[in-house]
Amino acid sequence: ASLDNYDPFGKQQPTTTAAAPATDGNSGPAVMSPTQESAPAPPPYTQAPQQTATTADFQRRQEELERKAAELARREEELKNSPYNTRVNNWPPVPSFCPF
Repeated sequence: ASLDNYDPFGKQQPTTTAAAPATDGNSGPAVMSPTQESAPAPPPYTQAPQQTATTADFQRRQEELERKAAELARREEELKNSPYNTRVNNWPPVPSFCPF
């Protein structure tokens, strides 16, 4: 058998691999019937102790955050002004004795 005269599209016949859906005359959309049972009501909402925050709590937290921010700013300034621990920009890393 040679492939010289082979034409796979020469004798096309309409073939279907999936079966056609059966129709019973009702071609409308599928509609679900409503259920007669009602859903149970959710449990009543109760506030947890963590949810009852007052303005005094917020002010205390804000003061703590401001103290921490001031401490970080002070430490950062100390590191900037310190003559020790200064890093030399060495990127790309080349030896210090390199002539260029």
